[in-house]
Amino acid sequence: MGVDARLAKAAQRSANFGYLLNYEPLLVLHGAAAEAYVFTDPNTSMIKARQFGEALTEVLFTRFGIPGMPSRQAQRLKMLGDQGLITQRVRRWFDAVRKQGNKANHEHYESQRDALLLVRTCYELGAWFFRTVAEHDAPPPFVPPQPPAEQPEPTNQADAQALQELRDQLATYQAELADMRLSLDEHTSMAQAQAEARRQAEQEILEAVQAQGELRDLLHQLSAQVTELQQQLSKRAEQAEKITPAERDWLVCRSQLASQPPLNEAQVRERIDEMLTRAGWVVQDLNVMNLHAAQGVAVREVPTATGRADYLLYVDRKLVGVVEAKREGSSLISAEQQSQRYASGLTAAQRLAAWRVPLPFRYESTAVETQFTNDLDPTPRPRRVLFFHQPSTLARWMREAEANPKAPTLRARLQQLPPLVEAGLRPAQIEAITCLEKSLAEDRPRALIQMATGAGKTFTMVTEVYRLLRYGGARRVLFLVDRNNLGRQAEAAFNNYVTPEGDRFGTLYGVQRLTSAMVLDSANVVIS
Repeated sequence: MGVDARLAKAAQRSANFGYLLNYEPLLVLHGAAAEAYVFTDPNTSMIKARQFGEALTEVLFTRFGIPGMPSRQAQRLKMLGDQGLITQRVRRWFDAVRKQGNKANHEHYESQRDALLLVRTCYELGAWFFRTVAEHDAPPPFVPPQPPAEQPEPTNQADAQALQELRDQLATYQAELADMRLSLDEHTSMAQAQAEARRQAEQEILEAVQAQGELRDLLHQLSAQVTELQQQLSKRAEQAEKITPAERDWLVCRSQLASQPPLNEAQVRERIDEMLTRAGWVVQDLNVMNLHAAQGVAVREVPTATGRADYLLYVDRKLVGVVEAKREGSSLISAEQQSQRYASGLTAAQRLAAWRVPLPFRYESTAVETQFTNDLDPTPRPRRVLFFHQPSTLARWMREAEANPKAPTLRARLQQLPPLVEAGLRPAQIEAITCLEKSLAEDRPRALIQMATGAGKTFTMVTEVYRLLRYGGARRVLFLVDRNNLGRQAEAAFNNYVTPEGDRFGTLYGVQRLTSAMVLDSANVVIS
């Protein structure tokens, strides 16, 4: 059965709800009506927003395969919440639409600002639903409805304040739309990108305003279909088929992830600024760059010979690294290619300031995921990190690389460990250490050693930890146990271990058994 041509046209004219047509036509009609009547009939707008929320819960009962849908909206929401299918954040959206809609219905309440807020809330609900059920697509950004060009001036202070609050809210939504449209590439400055994003946002708002009159006419023509569509939806909800536990778990996971919309590019930049600052970097714009401000300086939006890098990193006034920022959900693989290009394609002045070319320390980040590549490694490859490294850490790596050019990093030093002194070791211990170090030298950092009870596992690991600290240049090793008494035994084993050179381990390295959350700077081995 095809879609009514008028309904399809109404979906095209609805900037904020038309994309839901393939999932439930009734959501389009209620959402578009709430959107279209915000300023001309805010009471009707809020009632339609309530109906949008009610229709969406019926869609959820159908999609999630939940039989026995209650008739009251509050009971439906409780059931969805109890089963983990909506988060507290989503529940608050539903409750706001329900309560304000009831107020409009029973008290004939009218407020343009509250109607606008409810339309935005309905948009958030629709976008959450779309992110939950759509595999890869993202919903369009919110385009704020606009008041008529000519409005009567307020006659009292309360009306004047309400009008100003409405204008402030519209300005906030327009700024958010521009942020969503912000898109940066290597040839565009932030100022140029922001100007283009504002222009695009204004154009989208203008197109939505021009469509409002036709949208209201179409909704009037389709009013007779609303009852029919409502009956069809209610029938589907009543006949909802149960889904498997695996399908339910997948939907719960999707629902929870979808309740937090992905960061746009502007938000990613703000988060990365915060992450760098927390790691000890001073973040600056290019026009006020001062490399003497701190040991580590991160400079935004710097043109290189091959494009505009999002951030260039300076340590002790030497250019050492690059950060490429991407919108959340973007592939970090393509970002890795960009950061590699910037690290190599420097201007003549940047090459003079660089510690090494290509720049060795490269990051790619969406502010949710961050990966790091150290080009000083024998086989550089990206790895996930939780935070940006501190400037002092990069400075230490630079000193180590200069002191030992043939083995500048831990991974390089793991390929050059000296032969194992086998005296005092059992055959199983020799085999375990030899195979582990072979795995590490082949850049396979994850390894499992399986030894029988009484074979000397702790002594084997103490021996290996000593070799990692002395010859590998490891800074700190975490030794995990599953019982407190084993932690005490491990502490004694480390402190009393006699190295092949005749020294006690405890006199050479700091050993700390954790009894609190504080890790000592002097600890080389941390037992927990």
